Amino acid sequence: MKMILLLSIGLLLPLQEPSILGLSNEQILALHDEATLIASKFDSASQPKTWESGSHSVEAVIVGALSGNVELKLDSGEIVKIAVSKLSDSSKKQVDEYKFAERDIARFDKEHGISPTAIISIVRLVNENTRLKARVAELEGMPPIKSLELTGSPTQKSNKQTDQGLDVKFREDRIYILKGESDLEFLKSFVTIRYNGNDAVGGLYDVNGTPQEPTLVSSNPEVVKLSMVGDESLTGSVKNVEYESVTFLSTGVSKLTISLGKHSVEKTIEVVELPFKKSDSSTEVVKAFGFPTQKESFFTSWPESNNYDNIFCNPSATESIIAAEHWRYDKYPGLVVSIVRENVRAVGSHTKR
Repeated sequence: MKMILLLSIGLLLPLQEPSILGLSNEQILALHDEATLIASKFDSASQPKTWESGSHSVEAVIVGALSGNVELKLDSGEIVKIAVSKLSDSSKKQVDEYKFAERDIARFDKEHGISPTAIISIVRLVNENTRLKARVAELEGMPPIKSLELTGSPTQKSNKQTDQGLDVKFREDRIYILKGESDLEFLKSFVTIRYNGNDAVGGLYDVNGTPQEPTLVSSNPEVVKLSMVGDESLTGSVKNVEYESVTFLSTGVSKLTISLGKHSVEKTIEVVELPFKKSDSSTEVVKAFGFPTQKESFFTSWPESNNYDNIFCNPSATESIIAAEHWRYDKYPGLVVSIVRENVRAVGSHTKR
């Protein structure tokens, strides 16, 4: 069952107010028990099982059953089709359980205009927000909230820098990292380089008829480290941008300089370590920064995978669904804190949305 929803959770906080889905919150709560039972049956039918056909057997997850065939997803991610008629009796029973669960979901969706997993997630988010609001009284007695020290707006007005034919675009100019952690990325996902409007071919650029590769230098490798993928040694510069990684290590600033032939551009990157860790409760975030200026909610159900604010969301078959809130603060431009089940799941850095 594929389902992606974007909700403004602020509209769902008071249980007596109508929801944005055309159902009152009382109706949503009344449907919760039935939705939980249906989702539980589907989740059980979608668990990894042993599938038998003749003398062969395989561990896999069922992902579809149409036109007399069953589709199975192997651990490798490969999808295989097997005729139901060739399955053992026990495996045929597993197919029937899956089809019955699918029909119940389709019936529920048709009758109420919403999937069971959406009902479950909405109720969970309403309850989570209610508990978060209940913490206000406790937080009033906390010491004053401390602000992070930011270096201010970047000197450049744009993340795109140009020197004659060399055009370089940096995805961000400020990177937020969780306390005690670093953030490693492929360099080519953070920096885009073009020369005379052309991309690289095999890591090389055509500079006046001569193939050349760019050089990227970090002025402070203890803040921003550049290295070959898999190489943990501190490095101040790299050459082949196609196969390099960039790691944001600690609070500070580093000037990145990209050179190609006689041309070069510079960009100052700031790294900011946050005062909370992965898996810390959302209460710790509120204690540190106060209540978010903006909240958005995202729902992704298995087997879907999605990317929200450059934060990957890929629920497992056992998870069934991931319901995430993304918090933003006006005083910390670009910061996105992803909250799942009242805990910090990840952070993102986005100077432009």
